Amino acid sequence: MATREDQALHVLDQMLNNLGREALGAVAVGTDGVVLASRLANQDQVEHVGAVAATIFGVTQRVSRDLKQGQLEETIVKSDTGYLLVLPINEFSLLTLDLSAGANLGMARLEARWARQALSRLLDFGLQEKEQGR
Repeated sequence: MATREDQALHVLDQMLNNLGREALGAVAVGTDGVVLASRLANQDQVEHVGAVAATIFGVTQRVSRDLKQGQLEETIVKSDTGYLLVLPINEFSLLTLDLSAGANLGMARLEARWARQALSRLLDFGLQEKEQGR
């Protein structure tokens, strides 16, 4: 039987494969910055990406709340070399997607939402098991 991490990696792999070469990597991370599953080309940066994603989410969530903009759905950081998308999976985890500058942002957002839903089902099930003492 596949572990929860293996299942999460499968979801990340599907998303990255669907996006092609423009997708540079993806990470599922806890809101505390702890990496849950990662598909980055440079594995040395995994912990850094996790910490940055958690920080970005925390700040943008606070801004959204302070400005009474409602529930935060995603954060997109655009630079001259690409994009970083950060989406909440559930209350405790985030999906981070690293894209090249030429990426189709619309398609990336669609794929990220699909992956977020799949990861949410997977991680929410894990939380239910933990709460029930399994």
